[in-house]
Amino acid sequence: PKNLILVSSKDNIEFTLSKTSLEVLSNLGKSFQEAYQLVSVSHDDKPSAPYIMINNLGVDISLTLESKFQWPKIADKQGRLQLKSHDSLDLYDAEVVSSTVQQSRHKAKTQDSRRITVEPTNNSSYELMVRRSEVLIFPMKLPDFEADLEFCVDISAYLGSKTIMFRSPVKVVNDSSEVFEVYYQRESGYCHLTDLDSEGTFYLPIKAMCVNNKGLFFKPKNFDCQISDKCISWTPPDKKEKNQEDA
Repeated sequence: PKNLILVSSKDNIEFTLSKTSLEVLSNLGKSFQEAYQLVSVSHDDKPSAPYIMINNLGVDISLTLESKFQWPKIADKQGRLQLKSHDSLDLYDAEVVSSTVQQSRHKAKTQDSRRITVEPTNNSSYELMVRRSEVLIFPMKLPDFEADLEFCVDISAYLGSKTIMFRSPVKVVNDSSEVFEVYYQRESGYCHLTDLDSEGTFYLPIKAMCVNNKGLFFKPKNFDCQISDKCISWTPPDKKEKNQEDA
């Protein structure tokens, strides 16, 4: 389990688990985490940026950063920049100093939110508040495609750094020991997406979700065999039945 509370007593004890007690335990855990992050970092270790942006959406997106960020060189005078598909970007607070130890302490003390305006297309924009680890879902519509899509903003925290990943809602995980070729089908035939290594993870490009056949086809890379006849659909069964009824 992620959380374990062990209470040992020779006598009977009455214990009420309430919302307040859960909040106290949560705050206690955060205090331990902050204390751990305040430990000095070795100068041999490569410091990580307080914020790391990753675009796994499959299309370029535009971002506008507020003034609390140290704007990178690729940003214009309004803090606007373009994050290309499969690119990543390290971001720092405007007051971050260069010292490795001071930077680590700064990351531990930074608890207020940061605002980023996300523009996945020219006709849509969303305000993103980076506060804590969470997964947010926003609507999206691509030019030249009629399908109503969604994209995810996956915010995670590790050792004082926050990673903000832009991705599609479909994640493919290979838990086998083999490498698999991944395909999706278009009118012209099969389209190769990637070779998925053992224990690897792949986020489906958002444009691949616009095809009529909403599923993926697989083929073991190191074996002489054909692409699978049946696809593995990413559409939930209840939604798939509704789509068929609407048709």
